[in-house]
Amino acid sequence: MKSKLVNKYKNINIGFGSGFPGSRFKISFRLIFHRFWWRDLRYELIYAWQRAVRGYDNSLTWSLDENIKKYIIIGLLSLAESHMGVPNFDYRGGYEVYANLSSEEADALTESRSKEWKLLLIDLADKFYESLKHEDSQYELNQHEDDWHNSFTTEFIKEADSNYSTMKFVPANGYTQEQYESLSELYRNREDEIYEYKKENEKTAMAKLTEILPYLWD
Repeated sequence: MKSKLVNKYKNINIGFGSGFPGSRFKISFRLIFHRFWWRDLRYELIYAWQRAVRGYDNSLTWSLDENIKKYIIIGLLSLAESHMGVPNFDYRGGYEVYANLSSEEADALTESRSKEWKLLLIDLADKFYESLKHEDSQYELNQHEDDWHNSFTTEFIKEADSNYSTMKFVPANGYTQEQYESLSELYRNREDEIYEYKKENEKTAMAKLTEILPYLWD
């Protein structure tokens, strides 16, 4: 059973059931009567066998960038909770800082560093989580999305002397062309903000991971 910390982000699932409809596998009326349920179950069993035999399954590369981040997040949270030792970073003086300390002072320093290391790992996991393309953080919320989707419909206009059709967005549900364009601008500007936020978290997380990579041991 996952501990509380490792299960911090319940929507991250990379094991059995991650390919089922919905974010988590669970037997439900909707799932049982999903038109592809039995096909999905067959693939899940195949993937489980592949992971048991070779350590990964074929679905890993469908979104390798996101899956790598998910493994890192779970690994960091697991290490934060279960680590036995604390790395001595070079810039912190190594073991010589303990030379003139009593056993009580040494224990207190080790405990302090352990808490600091735990918080660092959790913070790094959080940054990787915030860089995921699909997650549940409030920052990712685009408050204009519902209004924007409600403001238009799509029409396919067949091109003259051609078998091809062009898709066109047409104002709908009482919205004018001007209102649709205004909502489109608000929606896309917000999407740009979210994208930049995620990229900044990814950049920060990757830089920190590179710095502490040699110390990621239990």
